[in-house]
Formats: sequence, C-alpha cells, structure tokens
Amino acid sequence: MKFNLSAITALVLLAAPFASAVVPPKKHYVVSFNNDTPQSVIDKAIKDVEATGGIITHKYNLIKGFAVYAPEKTMSTVSTLDSKYGPTVEEDQEVHALENGA
Repeated sequence: MKFNLSAITALVLLAAPFASAVVPPKKHYVVSFNNDTPQSVIDKAIKDVEATGGIITHKYNLIKGFAVYAPEKTMSTVSTLDSKYGPTVEEDQEVHALENGA
C-alpha cells in the first residue's frame, strides 16, 4: 500500500506542470476595423483567430468587427495582421453610464 501511494504521488507531481502548460488562458476581446476595411480582410482575421483556437462569439453589423474568446497570444498576432487595415483589439469589459446630470 505504501508503494502505491508513493507511486501515485510521484505521478501526480510529474504530471502537474504539464497539465497547466497545455492550455493557455483565454479572454474575451472585441476586434473592430475602420469603415473602409474590405470584408476579405475581416474574413481573414476571423479565419486566423479560429485556426488558433479562438471562438467567434458575435459578428457586429453596426460596426465592422467581431467579439472573440481567445488566448492573448492569438490576439496580439491578430492586431498586426494587416498594416493598411489593422484592427483595434480591446479586451472586452463592462461599460457603465452614470446618471449624474452631466
């Protein structure tokens, strides 16, 4: 019994670093483009995000852009995809409007 407990403990300790290193943490982002950006540039950005494990959660109609759930490394790559029509990448967050008479 003592051997089995020692073996299990050793296996858990050896596997722990690999379990946390496999999946990078993901965050929610909003990616937006200027109005003159061709749809083909946006479509390429979406395909690149999805190819690296990102999930498109919403495609916007009022602005050119989309919401995504993806690793930070993916989003830093997306922000440099196109020099002429480079997107703005922002971490998604709650926005509150205050009623203070101003």
